[in-house]
Amino acid sequence: MRKLEEDRIIKPELDVGLFFRKINASLPGHMLDFYKLMYVFDGSGLFTIRGRGYPVRAGSVFCVPPDTPHTFMTSGETVYCDIAVRKHIMESREMAELFREPDANDGRILPDAAYADSRTAREIGHLLELMRLEQEEKPKDYKKAMLLDLMRLTVLIRRSPASPPDPGSSKAPLPVIKDYINANLTERSTLRQVAQKYSYSPAHLSRLFSKSEGMSYTRYVKERRLEYARQLLRESVWSASEIAQMAGYTNKTLFFRFFKEKYGMTPDQYRKLNKPKY
Repeated sequence: MRKLEEDRIIKPELDVGLFFRKINASLPGHMLDFYKLMYVFDGSGLFTIRGRGYPVRAGSVFCVPPDTPHTFMTSGETVYCDIAVRKHIMESREMAELFREPDANDGRILPDAAYADSRTAREIGHLLELMRLEQEEKPKDYKKAMLLDLMRLTVLIRRSPASPPDPGSSKAPLPVIKDYINANLTERSTLRQVAQKYSYSPAHLSRLFSKSEGMSYTRYVKERRLEYARQLLRESVWSASEIAQMAGYTNKTLFFRFFKEKYGMTPDQYRKLNKPKY
């Protein structure tokens, strides 16, 4: 798996680098030797880190430590900002004294994912714009200003919940239900359970899937699991057995059979033919 080095990403004179991006395709799985915070302005998809998937939506933040494989599957145009931070900054004594708490996030300063509310999202957007101007214009003491903004950004991320708001008993639109399915592929949720969660009758939710996706709920979940497994085979270092579990298959033999029926080859054969060309 490709590993990006901080000296090739962050300018030599900086400790923090901002990169504003707009993409329409999934990003290959990779690792870093620096810290990365990814703030999403707009878009949807699935971000995977430490074997768990998180829904991507406006206001979501993903925090990637060094040497941690991660993947990003988009479902359309996504606008976001990558904040690359040198390792010695995030692991400095000052950051540890300010933010690290016993038994919180396994001793990490930041969670893997956070979801800002509208007010916090505005504050984050304002901070990122200030950091962008500091980076481009380089006024006096701009590096110190960027570090102070990074600390403020860390506070805002830590205040945000680690999962997106649950619509609860309200009738959520189909994209929200699909986000839930995509983020919980390991769960064995039935049509009835998902329909009850979002206050639909099973028959009504089934009709929504048939009309919108051209397939049943069960077929949609199966297709998403196989597509997710295919991406992980192509872009990660996890074994086929591990990927089967991550895609929601407790029976490895069944996963291999479904995969071969869908793609005409076994998972191992697919991986050999589709290794990333780094």
